[in-house]
Amino acid sequence: MFDQWKKRWEMRSIAAISALLALAIAGCGGSSSNSTSSTSSTAASPFHPAGVTVTPTTPTSSSTVSQVTWDEPYGEPASLDPLKSYALPENTVLSNTCDALLRTGPELHLQPGLASSYTHPTATTWVFKIRQGVHFWDGQPLTVSDVVYSLNRHLNPKLGTFYTAWVADIKSIAQSGPQEVTLTTKVPDVMVAQMMASGLGTVIEKAYAEAKGEAYGTASGGIMCSGPFEFKSWQTGQQLTLTRNPSYWDAALEPKVQTLVFKFITDTTTLTNALSSGAIDGTYEVPIQGIPQLGSAGKMYYGLSTNQGILQPIQKTGLSTNVKVREALSMVIDRSGIAKTVFQGLAVPELAAVPPDSFSYATQQYQQWYLGVGTPTTPNVTAARKLVEEAGNPKTAMTIGIQQGDSQSAQVATAIQSAAKSIGLDMQVKALPTAQYVELIFNEKARAGIDWTTGNNNYIDQAEPLQVLYYWSRSNSPYNLDGFANSEVDSLFAQARAQNNPSQRATLAIKALQLWVKPVNNIPLYIYPERLFMNKRITGAPSSFSTFLYYPWAAELGGT
Repeated sequence: MFDQWKKRWEMRSIAAISALLALAIAGCGGSSSNSTSSTSSTAASPFHPAGVTVTPTTPTSSSTVSQVTWDEPYGEPASLDPLKSYALPENTVLSNTCDALLRTGPELHLQPGLASSYTHPTATTWVFKIRQGVHFWDGQPLTVSDVVYSLNRHLNPKLGTFYTAWVADIKSIAQSGPQEVTLTTKVPDVMVAQMMASGLGTVIEKAYAEAKGEAYGTASGGIMCSGPFEFKSWQTGQQLTLTRNPSYWDAALEPKVQTLVFKFITDTTTLTNALSSGAIDGTYEVPIQGIPQLGSAGKMYYGLSTNQGILQPIQKTGLSTNVKVREALSMVIDRSGIAKTVFQGLAVPELAAVPPDSFSYATQQYQQWYLGVGTPTTPNVTAARKLVEEAGNPKTAMTIGIQQGDSQSAQVATAIQSAAKSIGLDMQVKALPTAQYVELIFNEKARAGIDWTTGNNNYIDQAEPLQVLYYWSRSNSPYNLDGFANSEVDSLFAQARAQNNPSQRATLAIKALQLWVKPVNNIPLYIYPERLFMNKRITGAPSSFSTFLYYPWAAELGGT
């Protein structure tokens, strides 16, 4: 099981070098109010950069286009099998080819997918009504049997899903009616519906997958799904080509693009030149340093985002576990300076290690708490030095591990190193090859000599603050590397996880989050909106993160 978490993180880490409640849909238990709508930030804001218009959508496309060439700035997908679809390259493609039971819309709320509705009749059961009249690309009807097969693949340990941590709490998935599937959990969990918008809820054709075996999802084996774009070809190392599905079941998302080609350009200069010349029509996660060069070639859009930058402690003993040292570090880091220089003003300081765009329900409750945490945006050297003195003026060196090739993380780590020095702390920076960097998360021996890690791979999948607690504060979480253990936090999380009422859930979550962020655990650094570029001839793509991972975004693309 742990090996699958390792593989999942490795894919996410490689992607990161160059990465709620549902709206009430028919039959859904509970509802939520949304206030994460389009905003125009013209003044300093604790949530979005000044002068940046943040909007979840772009102008609607008005005409068909024969071909669009899109870039995967984090490289080539490792697989198109939903079992292994956890990183950005995989999901950016799969979201357009393989439908899931639910979708994550541009406003970061759930929408119907292959499940036309769902109910939550008991604390541990979820019933999904499967849409009729859907066909796979080969013309075969999509059946409840295909749905059950697809979801149950994740429960088979021999297949090695990357969603192991999530399925650990699933008891069973079975057909419960003519067009109905019931998912039963071992513990109450309101996040189940959210995960049905991910690879965990993605449906593939059973007969095709069984015939292809281990080749399913590879360049040679292909895939068979029901999405708006069909898999055509995959030239390893060069490009992946999709074609329009002429019989897509969702008329509202009938594709306007005939052929969609994905390239795998990871070099910033090469990608910037390709975008400027029109060789590449668009991309998400636009490299910040390339933005000024794009000029009049097209338009930049900025969307909501559940991404964040943090300084994460990864040792259970040693100086990095000292509460006063952690608080001093958090107090002396120049978050505003990092946002201005490293991110060229396209980021803002993070006040707690919970991305504010994840506040998709009980928004005012969460925002009030977030703004009251008290994390400084500019250094307070005097107060930080006092804390170091109270800690005994330690001389032991600490080391931040970063990933080789991640220039932004290198700049951030250097800024933290300088800040630490200003208060008498010895902080070293060590760049590690990707494989070794990944080992920090999964191998305690590999963490020897490394006290902290930082990088741009700390996003949560859905706009749900509980996911932050799920990953980093639970005493039994694989991502809880510094051994944080608080029985009250565990209890509050379990209660919040079982709470359907948004306001009550937020109240419980905030209590747990406050116990986790004070004393300092993950040190918050920065947040930034999603960056999307499209040239002059195309428009329509939604601009939010993680919408382009869990929504058929390319079906919105078309001509201007």
